[in-house]
Amino acid sequence: MPLDVPLVSFATICAFIAAENFAERCSKVYFATDDYSLMTWGSVNAGLYFLFQEKASLVTGAQRDQLLEYQNLCRDNLETALANLPLLMPARKESIEVLLQGVRRSSSSFSSLPPPTAILT
Repeated sequence: MPLDVPLVSFATICAFIAAENFAERCSKVYFATDDYSLMTWGSVNAGLYFLFQEKASLVTGAQRDQLLEYQNLCRDNLETALANLPLLMPARKESIEVLLQGVRRSSSSFSSLPPPTAILT
């Protein structure tokens, strides 16, 4: 991850989901006793992606490598969730949340690309 790329902080994600609600959703997904929706799974993985990104920027060495590995896993899970969303999504808050977080994730990855003019030359 380049150092000059601005990080999307976990606090930004909490603008979409309350932190308490996020912890509850993480428990619901990763310690599942009931079914959960694809939108919830995607939203949880998006939140964890940004959380691991932020934590990895604060540490070094093996701990950073482990956090980046977790971040990549969450990125793959988020991309899988987004790729499998239904065309006609239910009109629910969590549908909007996962789409917004997917946009935040994709816009943060595009910020590390060179400008379009540099690609064309």
